[in-house]
Amino acid sequence: MTTLFLKNNKGENRDRKKIIVLQHNEGQLGNQLWLFSNLIAYALEKDFDIDIWCFYQYGKFFKTPFPKNKFIKVFYKTFPTKVFSNKNLFRIARKIHGFFYKIFVVYPIKIFYKNKIIDSSKVKFILDNEDKKLQIIKDFETKNNFSTLFTIDWNFNCFSFLEKHRDDIKEIFKPKDDILLRIENYFSDIKKKFDNIIGLHLRYKEAGDGNFDDPNIFCFLQDKDLEEVSKQIKEFIKKKNFDLSKTAILIASNNKNLDINKFRDFNVFFKPRHFIEDLFLLSKCDIIFACKSSFSSYASYIGNKPLIYLYKNVGYFLENINKINKYSDFLE
Repeated sequence: MTTLFLKNNKGENRDRKKIIVLQHNEGQLGNQLWLFSNLIAYALEKDFDIDIWCFYQYGKFFKTPFPKNKFIKVFYKTFPTKVFSNKNLFRIARKIHGFFYKIFVVYPIKIFYKNKIIDSSKVKFILDNEDKKLQIIKDFETKNNFSTLFTIDWNFNCFSFLEKHRDDIKEIFKPKDDILLRIENYFSDIKKKFDNIIGLHLRYKEAGDGNFDDPNIFCFLQDKDLEEVSKQIKEFIKKKNFDLSKTAILIASNNKNLDINKFRDFNVFFKPRHFIEDLFLLSKCDIIFACKSSFSSYASYIGNKPLIYLYKNVGYFLENINKINKYSDFLE
């Protein structure tokens, strides 16, 4: 099993406590990265080891190896990545894959290690707040005979540890060299020509997305909303006294056929890109305008960049034009 030895483990043979991330909430990239980052931040702070067993869907895009356990590797290697281009087929395949993973991995562990499993699907765990820790966390931290903790779902938060260990987490989730090179080259070409780079995350609803909504903030967009988005960016540039000719708009979107004519007044950089490239390109921008999502909030976190939500009308936006949203606003 590949273990992330997160601190100064110099090969000593002492027993170390270990967290095994058994299962996520079946969310997409942003949700999974938030789960892993919170638990990694906790492990870093406490000097624990951590194994992430359930990153078979996206782990291959990152330099850190996930996972190497021979049994888990069967699921990692057989995950049907070739249907990524068809979202509906991909989601069906993911459900089938998830079903067998639960049957052969999750349920047996639940049976044999039921006192060592934390399921956060119904309870949120605040890992950096002593007053809110539940007994199983306290036992894991203090009892000598409690050496392994299995976690399920994504409701683990530790905001102070996330801040403290941001650089280490960024290093762990560094894209592979070929992806990183494309990101660096694309961004550096823009940076040479423009003083300000605004990242714009335009998220469209896809098959299988939840029905969550916000009365004032866009969680999903439609083509008809792009004019409103364009107005808000124009107001922001005016308010900040940016030189429009020296300001670039870098767009990341899951709509690969996006009509960018709505942004013809701006210096727009958009093309269909891999979602990993989109995530890290956003993280490099000076500020991020975005739909409310785990994807945009993680880009804000990993790049330590300010995040402004896209509002459903310019009036709401003008009322909140100076409000910088922290990534933690999305998680709370």
